[in-house]
Amino acid sequence: MSIIDYHLQHVLRRIIDNEPSETRRQLRNILKCGQRLIPPGVGSLPVVAVLRSDDKQSTLFGHVHCKNPFCCPACSAKIMEGYRAKIASAIDMQEASGEWGFMATFTIPHISSMSCRETTDILYKTWQYFKCKNKSSHANSTWVHPYRAFINETGVNSWVRVCEYTYGKANGWHPHFHCIFWVPKENFDTVLDWEEKLCDFWLQQARRIAIKYWRDNKLHENQDLETFANLVFARTEEWKQALKFSRDGNGKLLKATSANYMTGWTADRELTGNRKKEASHKNHYTPYQILEMAEFDKHWARVYIDFCLAVTRKPVHHRLNFSKNGICKRLAEWQKTHDVTSENVQKKNTWETVTFFYADDWYEIYSKNRHAPVIANILYLAQNPEHEELLFNYIESLGIPPKRRSHEYKPGWKVCDAITDNFNHKVYEKIA
Repeated sequence: MSIIDYHLQHVLRRIIDNEPSETRRQLRNILKCGQRLIPPGVGSLPVVAVLRSDDKQSTLFGHVHCKNPFCCPACSAKIMEGYRAKIASAIDMQEASGEWGFMATFTIPHISSMSCRETTDILYKTWQYFKCKNKSSHANSTWVHPYRAFINETGVNSWVRVCEYTYGKANGWHPHFHCIFWVPKENFDTVLDWEEKLCDFWLQQARRIAIKYWRDNKLHENQDLETFANLVFARTEEWKQALKFSRDGNGKLLKATSANYMTGWTADRELTGNRKKEASHKNHYTPYQILEMAEFDKHWARVYIDFCLAVTRKPVHHRLNFSKNGICKRLAEWQKTHDVTSENVQKKNTWETVTFFYADDWYEIYSKNRHAPVIANILYLAQNPEHEELLFNYIESLGIPPKRRSHEYKPGWKVCDAITDNFNHKVYEKIA
């Protein structure tokens, strides 16, 4: 998490504050992110600790987050790093067992008149039917399910899937899946033979699901749905890449490696790109690029709110999914055995408490709607020990009683030392 993440969180909070009450109600968890404090232990005081690591990073501990993996910049940055560590560990674990991973990207045809929620629901439902084992709906008993045949012939027994979003000025919201499938290394070269067959089947399912979804939800009622589907799926050549496997410069299947080795292309970074990741096509933007533009443009603010409502409205879709074959249990044991968590924990950073806020101080900052700029300044000053005097002077300028910042305030420091220990413990507990 960076200072910029806190700034964007502040931008998002201001945008939500200007929305109608119903929208504010639906996004209330994001609106209140970071405001509530973690309940203290017996004999402890509720405080928010400002922590500094030995490599001059800074962070906060003691407040509750909304944990929204899609919309909230501050929470998503932390959650996606946890996801990255989990996927990187899975890549290493599977390779150690003799399996190599490759990445596949799944998209669905869409046009600008289709809403974010609409395209998202169709994408998730298409995935369900794409993997469905049921053959009873097919009159010809000799019909073979393409995905099941692919699984049987290549030996795929595990996968991980992450949902990402981009927005194009010409065709609207573009949710898509990045997946890693693991196959025995001896079958790796045979996978590309299946790309075209799987793509055709994926598009068939997408068209069928789209028409059913429109009919069930009474969408596009003023048009004949078959004709509308022809319009959406008309660009046949373009959508031949609706399902594609990642290849190297020579056109061969690209092996998925992890950032643990920092060599070549790292699939875990591709699946869990952070806030700085940009869309690969011109005039396409990631959600956080949109949020940056929304600070000064009401149009982009409206686009981002539509995105937030789409991914937080029930049923809530998960951003990260592993196959249900026991890989998660094996992965937890692998991470514990190899002491693998996030990058920060791998560096074995030690954290010291620079200062702290009592609950009254924290709520005072929130009540004046100055949380993000104040915290951004504090975290910036806390990064460098040379700025410590400036840090305390800045905090005193906020109207916080200076005696609460004193180094001689032993009870407070004892509480914060305990919280620092809990902080490190919770990081290990959450990601491992």
